[in-house]
Amino acid sequence: MRLLPHILLAYLAVGLQVGLGGYVHLGGAAPNLVLIVAVFFALYATRDVALLACFVLGLMQDLLTQQTLGLYALSYGSIAMAISTTSSMLYRDHPLTHAAVALLASLGTWILLLIHSWIFGPALSIRAAFFSTLLTALIAPALIYFLLKLRPLLGMRVPRRWT
Repeated sequence: MRLLPHILLAYLAVGLQVGLGGYVHLGGAAPNLVLIVAVFFALYATRDVALLACFVLGLMQDLLTQQTLGLYALSYGSIAMAISTTSSMLYRDHPLTHAAVALLASLGTWILLLIHSWIFGPALSIRAAFFSTLLTALIAPALIYFLLKLRPLLGMRVPRRWT
């Protein structure tokens, strides 16, 4: 694992999330690009790296939103835990797997955010959560395909092919 490319990827994902959020949207909700990068780390990195990377990605996103500090970090950390424990049962390289895992991860994140908003603050829109989840799942296969091409640069082990 190389630390600097991981940090740059996280910074780029958060920057794109903030920068493109106003332009790429459906039904008033933008896709969660940081979550897609967290799903990529959870699927392809080792367990320890995935847990730490997803937690830090969530913390970075927490610092840019008006949510309570730690909600995204808790959500992404728990998503990384769930994905890394079940990733041996998944066919990781299939685009449908990427879409399904991103859909479930986004749904889990939004459920946590909705419950928190109903208890402690102004309620979030369920419509916006639905469209954000849908858009995240639709964009995930293309973005993860691009990230798979960056695996050697990130220092992640590329599986050997048997001939």
